[in-house]
Amino acid sequence: MASCRWCRCCRIPDTCCGVDLHNLFAYSTTKYIVIRDARLGLLHYTLMFFIVVYILVYQLIGNLGYLKFNDAQNTVRLTLQEPTAGCNPNDTGCKDSFAPLSHLPYCCAQNSSCKTNDDGSCSCDYRPAFKDYNCTWMSGTSAAAIRESSIVVSTFTHEYTMTLNTSCFTSYPAAAESCDELYIVQEKAQVFTADVESFTLLIDHSVTSPKSGLATTSRDMQGLLFVGPNGNDGSEATALKDELCSSASDAVDAPRNGRTTNKAPCYLKPSSAGGLDFFAVGTLLQATGVSLESESYPGSGHSTRYEGITINLNIDYSNSVPWHGLQANISLRLKGIWPPVHQPIP
Repeated sequence: MASCRWCRCCRIPDTCCGVDLHNLFAYSTTKYIVIRDARLGLLHYTLMFFIVVYILVYQLIGNLGYLKFNDAQNTVRLTLQEPTAGCNPNDTGCKDSFAPLSHLPYCCAQNSSCKTNDDGSCSCDYRPAFKDYNCTWMSGTSAAAIRESSIVVSTFTHEYTMTLNTSCFTSYPAAAESCDELYIVQEKAQVFTADVESFTLLIDHSVTSPKSGLATTSRDMQGLLFVGPNGNDGSEATALKDELCSSASDAVDAPRNGRTTNKAPCYLKPSSAGGLDFFAVGTLLQATGVSLESESYPGSGHSTRYEGITINLNIDYSNSVPWHGLQANISLRLKGIWPPVHQPIP
């Protein structure tokens, strides 16, 4: 009986001042449920296993998730050189190795197959799609305009003189009452650069990583030219890249332990001079999927050789390889990108 009285004395009321005490002092706890089903259990542990493998093996080890990557800064010096017989054109006795004009279909031929037009061009039976022009020989120095981290390679030269029209002024600089032609333009020459695809572009560059303290030059790096899709390739660009890969005996399908391949995508080794890499202009164009003999843009009526084109060369630096970790040397991948839209600005 005493026991029962004690219980009655310690009994907590359900409410206090209108407040439900059970709700006021409620708390949460975890409820564990054991599912005794072999099929669900096997599925559960299988999924857990694959999650661990994905994070630990694929993300951390394969994709080098345990490494910290820093941005690199590079400087580039580009040099253009005319085709030679394997020598430096600045050396005495070095001979150039241009293709004969008769092998270049964009050059006007001095025979009945070409008809001279009033604008200085000529129409030739062997190249009916576009106008031909006379060709001229140029050295690498004269055909290039070098700027910071960029270079302009001349494929077509339009030369003319502009003379100030004195009839537009009563006494220079005082203007006359009217002026119909401020400058008098006198045409001099319109010529293609002969055999420009055989010119070579030397790429001398260095790379630094301020945060990691790494620094090296192109002489200490191994590089490859990547020939692959740009995202805007048509059938012509794809065919050009496949042709380039099939024509190179050292084309491989991967930058590391690659196998020989005869189609794009592929990787090509550069030529080397004094430890510096260089490529033929034609090779870089073809790797980008561009031909100077194609139409510059739909409806232009002119070839890319006549209009010109802009190509971006991207250099990707890396001192690590997926699944292999850090490497002793820095490697690089050179890739040409042709902007998908090429047309004159109105």
